[in-house]
Amino acid sequence: MSKLYIRVLYNFADDDFSVTSDIKDSSLKEILGEVVRSKIGAGKDKSYSEEREIYEIKCEIDLSDDLITTSSNCGNKSLETGLLMELLTRMNEDGSVRKK
Repeated sequence: MSKLYIRVLYNFADDDFSVTSDIKDSSLKEILGEVVRSKIGAGKDKSYSEEREIYEIKCEIDLSDDLITTSSNCGNKSLETGLLMELLTRMNEDGSVRKK
């Protein structure tokens, strides 16, 4: 079974993203886009978001069955998806992340 991962840290105070992954940089933005698309329309999450200084989101892509899973300390899937969407808008094609 072949799996890929993306680990995102978002520093709320600095409004800054940090990304580590085993995906090559030139493909990272495209794959992150697929992760975001898989999350949109997944239904409303009525749980409360957590207030944190650092948010961590882990994405796992199982290539054997095209299954995308995420986990985070956001407390709310809408916050998790929103942070991933913001990261996607700031990401360059080479996988680097622009500061806002």
